[in-house]
Amino acid sequence: MTQDSKHFSNVSFKVLTMAPKNKKSGKKDDDDKLIEPGKITTVGTLLKPLNSEYGKVAPGWGTTVLMGLFMGLFAVFLVIILEIYNSSVILDDVTMGWKALSQ
Repeated sequence: MTQDSKHFSNVSFKVLTMAPKNKKSGKKDDDDKLIEPGKITTVGTLLKPLNSEYGKVAPGWGTTVLMGLFMGLFAVFLVIILEIYNSSVILDDVTMGWKALSQ
């Protein structure tokens, strides 16, 4: 483990990291520190095409209306389940309670 010191207004904190410091390879971030590249795996290589449109945004509202519709339907479903559980809606042969589960 390596230790880094971070200074914040006269208070220092030690950050423990598991990765060794290697300044020879990797990308540079905003602070011009080198960041080590990630480990390349078979699964990561297979899943990479799924992440090819990272950061792209559909123009306009996209599928927001469809998402709102499904959220509304899910809310109605939850209200129906709550009313059945609360016995606000009484259905034939549907009883709530632990005794009903054991029968």
